[in-house]
Amino acid sequence: MTAATSPRSAPRPVTAEDPPPAVARPTGWAALRARMPGEELPGILTLVALLGLVGLVVAGWAAPTTAFSLAVLVLGARTVVDARSGRLPTGAVVVGGVLVVVLAACWWSGTDLDQRPRWTTERPTEGSVAYEQAAGSLTIDLTESPRPMDVTAKVGVGRVIVKVPDADIRSGVVDVQARVAGGWASVPIPNDDPVRPIGRDAGPALMDEIATRPGGAPTVTVRVDVGIGNVEVHRVR
Repeated sequence: MTAATSPRSAPRPVTAEDPPPAVARPTGWAALRARMPGEELPGILTLVALLGLVGLVVAGWAAPTTAFSLAVLVLGARTVVDARSGRLPTGAVVVGGVLVVVLAACWWSGTDLDQRPRWTTERPTEGSVAYEQAAGSLTIDLTESPRPMDVTAKVGVGRVIVKVPDADIRSGVVDVQARVAGGWASVPIPNDDPVRPIGRDAGPALMDEIATRPGGAPTVTVRVDVGIGNVEVHRVR
């Protein structure tokens, strides 16, 4: 029998009864990636990276400033990947923008972001005091403090409340100056009070500055700088 007439020279036609051909299945990382939609992979990797940074900060293995900076880089890389894929990276841009604003606000106010958030109330007993914290709430109660009193406070992200006697404000011996990079400052003034703040009373702004109008010789001087948050002056009657 010649090669031209050999049964092996003509392949057998495939029929419906034949089993499907064997396909090699991926294993390991390739198998995981094959089960995962391609569009979701960047988002999952970004979430894992951000959670890892949070875990490092909570465990004390990384400083918050370092983690914030790395998070901005991760979100920036995610934005580039989404943009090259033709998708709108709205979420990454928003979160990254917030982190950049927080870092800029802390830098502007001179606040150490590596400090832990605190919620404290201070009642100074000395003539000159200074407070600084990265985040949280700081209440400065001057109702029973000695005079003269000079107070300086810096908060990166959070709230500052200054309590002063109403009689001192009415007599013009209190000078409060507050600056907020992103937020607002508020000095409540009754309608029948001749004392008026210098600048705006309250309201959101990129830069909000407020000050009371003291008399000739103020005995209470307060300077407050806040990166992101608000400053409130409470008049205690």
